[in-house]
Amino acid sequence: MKSKSTELNKNEYLNAVICDKIEFLMDYFNIQYKFVSDSIICACPVHGGDNRTAVNLFMSGHTRVGNWVCYTHHCENTFINTSIGFFRGVMSNRKYGWSKVGDKTVSFSDTVASLCGLLKIDLSDIKENFTSNTFDKHAHLFTTIKKPKEFIYTKKVVRERLDIPSKYFVSRGYSAKILDMYDIGESKSDNKFFRKRAVVPVYDSDNKTIVGFTGRTTLDKCNKCNNYHEHENCDPQNNISKWIHNKGFSKKNYLYNFGNAKDEIKKTGVVILVEGPADVWKFVENGIHNVVAVFGSSLTDTQQILLESSGAITLILLFDSDKAGNNASNKLNSSLARMFKIISPSLPDGIKDPGDLNNEQINNIIKPLLERHYN
Repeated sequence: MKSKSTELNKNEYLNAVICDKIEFLMDYFNIQYKFVSDSIICACPVHGGDNRTAVNLFMSGHTRVGNWVCYTHHCENTFINTSIGFFRGVMSNRKYGWSKVGDKTVSFSDTVASLCGLLKIDLSDIKENFTSNTFDKHAHLFTTIKKPKEFIYTKKVVRERLDIPSKYFVSRGYSAKILDMYDIGESKSDNKFFRKRAVVPVYDSDNKTIVGFTGRTTLDKCNKCNNYHEHENCDPQNNISKWIHNKGFSKKNYLYNFGNAKDEIKKTGVVILVEGPADVWKFVENGIHNVVAVFGSSLTDTQQILLESSGAITLILLFDSDKAGNNASNKLNSSLARMFKIISPSLPDGIKDPGDLNNEQINNIIKPLLERHYN
């Protein structure tokens, strides 16, 4: 007779393989999805919904990976909130058209058999003592998910290596307090990549892990060619970018300050979208915390999913008042109109960048606008 502990270990093992092979399975069942931090987000393939952020399938956790939730119909209550339960729900929808409680479902045992067949694994090898070594035994049978290379930098290490607060941004009028809060400074070492740049660490959506760095040149713009370069003579080959990102940082997957802002966004129902980190600091300095930046003037699919999952009802677009910023605002006004109530206020005359707003302008113009749209 099979022991209960053996069956549990088999399920745990299968869950581990499913999570490691999740991309293969999602593609096999033709499920459109996005990775956001350590979660998969998609429309619910169990009840057949069309809300692209309805399902979260968690690829990390304190006790077990593979937990999932359907925020619109709570399908996990019918099929159990494990990765096996998720695909049981998917199979029930595909085979029997399941969409609500009471509809016919695929049995748990048939689900396990189907998944084992797809993943080419044999659960009879699993005994009572399930360990990572048991999991590794089958590692050659499947390809692991390729995740972005993780950085070894911690907040403590970064603060030791940077001269905080950034002298450059202090000279631009930002307070030492806000720069210290966001760990902004110049490199203490002769780092060629971030030479003559103010370094901005970027944290993940939980505000715990550093996922990359972006750096703003501290050089003045050349009055002759309107570019940045160290040499006195203008030469296109010597021009450098205003902002650069370190190799390995995938800016398309993150919104700057999202980890700090998400609670306030959910509370107020309003999110302010700006172009860069410096714009964020200006608002936070003045007590406005529901603001995030896109690292430029375009919004990626992953960033859009983050916004859609934030709980925001109103989106306030405050991009730079130049050609690129205006074009981006017009495009987002069109593409996001179905998801949000969009407000695109004009910046005061003479102000090109939200980061150039002074405290009086923010308090007299921006804050009243926000308060009119808060929950």
